[in-house]
Amino acid sequence: MKRLLLLTAFLSVSSAYAAKGDICTNCPDITPIANRADFDITTYYASANAADNTDMVEFKKAINKDISARHKQLSYAEVWTALTFTDEDPANANNVILLYKGNSIPKNQNASGVNNPDYWNREHVWAKSHGFPKSSQHGYTDIHHLRPSDTSMNSQRSNNDFDNGGSAVAEAPDNLKNGSISWEPREAVKGDVARMMFYMDTRYEVGSDTDMPDLVLVDRTGTATNSDNSKPGEMGKLCTLLEWHANDPVDNFERNRNDVVFEYQGNRNPYVDHPEWTDFVYKNKCSDIPAVTPSVSIAATEPVIEGDSVTLTATANITDAIFLWEQTSGADVKPVDTDSATLTFIAPKVTMDTDFGFKVTINDSQEAKANNEISITVKDKFIASPFRLDIAAVSVVSEAQQVSLIGSSNGDKPTYQWAQTAGPKVNLASTTQAELVFTAPSVSLDSMVSFSLTVKDSLDQTITKTVNLTVRNTDLTTPTEPTKPTTESSGGALGSLWIGVLVLLGLRRRIR
Repeated sequence: MKRLLLLTAFLSVSSAYAAKGDICTNCPDITPIANRADFDITTYYASANAADNTDMVEFKKAINKDISARHKQLSYAEVWTALTFTDEDPANANNVILLYKGNSIPKNQNASGVNNPDYWNREHVWAKSHGFPKSSQHGYTDIHHLRPSDTSMNSQRSNNDFDNGGSAVAEAPDNLKNGSISWEPREAVKGDVARMMFYMDTRYEVGSDTDMPDLVLVDRTGTATNSDNSKPGEMGKLCTLLEWHANDPVDNFERNRNDVVFEYQGNRNPYVDHPEWTDFVYKNKCSDIPAVTPSVSIAATEPVIEGDSVTLTATANITDAIFLWEQTSGADVKPVDTDSATLTFIAPKVTMDTDFGFKVTINDSQEAKANNEISITVKDKFIASPFRLDIAAVSVVSEAQQVSLIGSSNGDKPTYQWAQTAGPKVNLASTTQAELVFTAPSVSLDSMVSFSLTVKDSLDQTITKTVNLTVRNTDLTTPTEPTKPTTESSGGALGSLWIGVLVLLGLRRRIR
């Protein structure tokens, strides 16, 4: 009986056992520091229970005090071991369940020293680049937001904010990705993700830990990375996370996980224990006006010839944008005013057509970022063959005749401009096509009309040529030739007649 009582007493002291690290690679043993059986929700959250939950700021501070008090910082190696227990498959104690894919894989397939995209690694749900990039920082090893994830899926998610929308990820189509903007996890863990994010925002307040910044959930995507403890580490999107929290309530897997984290790290997620507290801490922060995700576009006048003055113009969709330009490829063009919406420089000399790359980044007042890139080609003006212009035209036409003059050029994207420069006025219907069509004017005598054609190509090269046409009067008659001209003389009977007339005139003068 005494032996039985001793055994019972032992079991009541601790239901958590030292976690053996031999279950996975490079996983050290870790020892529990608390017992879930001893957890009392009222005493644990004594400060929060005593606080005024209508004062959002003070209530959040009180929660922070409760969940920070007994927090033991684990090493990053110990995180491997801890995750084999926090995320253990309830149906198979040798496996862990992966956060995004949802499949169960062996605990010993952890990606420690192994480059296998299908092994699991340690996913930071609150991206570590958004506030705590060093493994010595509390947030880096806080297992409340560290989850086993397929290595390739971890890379896919990157450090995106959380929000609805995007394209299905090929490897796990229940997850959606919107470029480098946002990530939507599978339905079954949306609430889990939201509550982990609420925990991080509440656990790491201003001054709560000397090695951490204030972590802040914001109601937008496109948040910036941050490694400066004096500035807040931001992630989004708050109101989407609140929707996920409401639509995917706390389940037994999440409750058990909270208990296991409590045993090895010593603190708890208040939004798993008290889901209703999100109404007091966050709900009033959701705006009816959707936040604008910054974006920027770049315009440039092309093509560019060496020696030209070049201007790149960036346009942002926000009014308080701060611009920063950088050159990404090509010889240094030494631009001026790299911190304005426009970037100006002189196109350098090139020995062949050469590409130059530029990137503009914008920040808004909340330090949300967006960027865009452009590549322009600087052309060598001596490389191309000489600029030519040819005009196909007849030289003689009759009045009222339909006339067509056709210009052609070897220039790049040529534009044409015809004009009449001399002669009787001609009605011209269209003067900006390669072909000029008109009706020859009426003339009283044979007359010359002249036209000029100016061609300009995409390199700003210009050339002009003139064409002259003779317009004949159709009413003028010409002498009729004899029916049977001789080959020797063009005189004939008419010539004899003229001789006789001349003789008579000569005699008349003599008589006088």
